Amino acid sequence: MAKKSSTTGKVIKREAGKKVSDQLSVISVRELAWTGQHAQAIEVASQALSGTGLKPVLQMDLLDLRAESYIAIGNLDLALKDAKAMGKIGRTSKVKGLDAQALNRLALVQMRTGDLKGAMKSATSAVKTKHTHQQIRAQSLLILSEAQMRPGDTPKPAIENAHKAIALFQTADNFAGIGRAYWSIALAKSDLGDAEESRRACFTALEYCQRAGDQYGIGNAYNALTFTDADLAERRQHSQLALEAFSIAGYQERIATCINNLSLIYAWLGLYLHQRRLALESLDMYRAMGVKTNMGNTLAGLSGIDVILGNLPSARAYLHEFSEMVPTLNDSQVDLTLASALGDLALAEGDSKKAVRLSKSAAQIAEKEYPSRQIQLYMQLGIVHLADQNPAAALKATTKSADIHRSQNFAFINNTAAQSTWWWHTQALNANGKTKEAREALERAYGFLLETIKNIRDEGLRRNALNKVEDNRKLLQYWVKDGAKRKLPKERLFAHLNIESNIREPFKRLADTGLRLNALHTIDEIQHFLVEEATELIGGERVMLILERSADFSRQVKEPTKVGTTREVVESILPLPSYFSGKGYEKAEDPQKVLKGIEKYLDQARKTRTVQLITPPSPALPPKRGKGAESPSPFRRG
Repeated sequence: MAKKSSTTGKVIKREAGKKVSDQLSVISVRELAWTGQHAQAIEVASQALSGTGLKPVLQMDLLDLRAESYIAIGNLDLALKDAKAMGKIGRTSKVKGLDAQALNRLALVQMRTGDLKGAMKSATSAVKTKHTHQQIRAQSLLILSEAQMRPGDTPKPAIENAHKAIALFQTADNFAGIGRAYWSIALAKSDLGDAEESRRACFTALEYCQRAGDQYGIGNAYNALTFTDADLAERRQHSQLALEAFSIAGYQERIATCINNLSLIYAWLGLYLHQRRLALESLDMYRAMGVKTNMGNTLAGLSGIDVILGNLPSARAYLHEFSEMVPTLNDSQVDLTLASALGDLALAEGDSKKAVRLSKSAAQIAEKEYPSRQIQLYMQLGIVHLADQNPAAALKATTKSADIHRSQNFAFINNTAAQSTWWWHTQALNANGKTKEAREALERAYGFLLETIKNIRDEGLRRNALNKVEDNRKLLQYWVKDGAKRKLPKERLFAHLNIESNIREPFKRLADTGLRLNALHTIDEIQHFLVEEATELIGGERVMLILERSADFSRQVKEPTKVGTTREVVESILPLPSYFSGKGYEKAEDPQKVLKGIEKYLDQARKTRTVQLITPPSPALPPKRGKGAESPSPFRRG
C-alpha cells in the first residue's frame, strides 16, 4: 500500500508540475506579446499547444494569444485558423465563457480582414452569450463597440457599448481595457462631428493606456487625435508618436496605417511625390497581410494622388483594382469611397456630367449613413457642379457643406480641409453674384488656412503647403488681389508670411536625407531624389536640376563663335496643372520652355558664381521684415 501511495503521490506531483508549467507558458506568451516580441510569443505558444492533456481553458488562452500575435505580424490566415479552433473548443466545452472568448477572437480577425459585417455578427453573439465572467463580457462589449465604430454608420451604439465596457473594466482596474474603450468613443464622436468630445476621449484613452504601458492603445490614441488635429505640425507629431508606439508594440497593420496617415500629411503640404511613396509602402504592407478594406482605401488614395499629378492611366488602374475588390467587401462606405474617387477621375478626364453623377451618389450615401464625410463630399459635389456650369446647384452643395461645418463649431474632422470648404463656397457665392457673402466666406477660408499652418516652423514646408496645394495657392492669389482692392492693412493681407520660423527645423531633416541618399544606386534615382529633397527643404514652386555640358572639342576648333555649353533639364518639379475646369487638365508647363525663359539668369549666375534672388513685380508688397523677407512671388504662377 505504501508503494502504491508513493506512486500516486509522484503522479499528482507530476500533474501539478505540468499544470504550473502550462500556466507559466500562458504568462510567458502574454509578456512576450505585450513587449512586441510576437515571433517568440508564437513559438512559445505553439510549443505549449503541441503538448498533451491541456485543459480547455489553457488551450483557449494559448490559441487566443497566438492568434493576436498572428494579427500583429500580419498573418491573418493563421489567426483565422486559430479563431476557428477556439470556436470548436467553445462549442464543445462545458466551461462557461469560452464560447464568448472564441467569438471575441473571431470578430477581431474579421475586422482586420475587412469583414465588418461578419465582425458585427460575431461580436453581437459574444455579447448575448450567457456566462458570469465580467472581464470576458467587458471585452465582448469593447469589441462590439469597435465593430460598430469602424463602418462609421453606428456611432451612437458604439459609444453606449464602450461605456458599458468601461464600467466592467473599472471593477478590475483594467486600465488598458478602459483606455481602448475610450479610443472607440473618440472615433465614434469624430464620426458624429463632435471634435471637442472626440479629443477629450482621445486624451483620456492616452492617459489610461500610458498607465497600463499599453503601446498598442497608446498608438491608437495618438492616431485618433490626427482625425481632429487642425494644426498640421501637431498632426504630424501625433502620427509619428503613433508610429513609434505601434513599432514598439510590433503591430504591422497599425504601422501600415500610420505610414498611410503620414502620407496624407504630405498631401496637405503639397509634397505629392513623397505622399505617393509612403502610400505605396503602406499598400505593399496591406497586400502582404491581406487587409482588404485598407487596401481599397489606399488604392483610392493613390488614384487621387495620380489625378493631381496628371498620371491618369495609373489612376484608372488603381481604381480598376479597387472596383474589383468592392463586391467582396460588402461595405457601403467602400461604395462611397469608390464613387468619390471615380468622380474625381471623371472630372480630370473632362467629363463633368459623369463627375456630377458619381459625386452626387457619394454624397447621398454619406448623408444616409456616414455623416462625418458629408462636408468633404458636398464640397466635391459643388466643385463638379461649377465645372459643369451649374452655379445654382454648386451653391446648394457648398452651402450644405458650409452649414454642416458651422453646426460643428467649425471643427477640423476627418481630414477635410476647412479652408477648402470655405474657398469653394466663396467661388460658388461669387458665381451666383453674392459678393458680400462671398467675402465673408473668404475671410473664413483665409482664417482656417492660417490655423492650418500657424505652427509649421519649417519655412520650406510652409512654402510648399502654400504654393503647391491648388486650393491654398488660388485662395491666396484671390485673397491678395481682393484685399488690395479693399485696402486691407498689410499685416492682415500678408499674415501668412509673418509666421515665426525656426531655422533648425530643415536641418533636422537633413540627417534623414543623407541616410536615404546613401541607399540610392542609380543616376536616375539620385537625380529624382535631389530635386524632391531640394523642393521639400526650400519650398520652391519650380525646382529644376539642369546639367551643363561643354561642346565637343572638334566643333570648338571649327566654329569657335558658336561653341559654349548646352543645358538640359534632367529632372524637375513644376506647378501642377488644374483639372477643376471640367474640360480636363490645363496645359502643363514645359521644363524646356521654363529653361529658355531663365537662360539669362543662368548665364549671369555662371559668370558671377553667386546665388541670385530675382523677384518679379507684384501688385501688392508685404510689410518689410529686413533682409530675406518673403514676398508674394512664390505664389505667382507667371
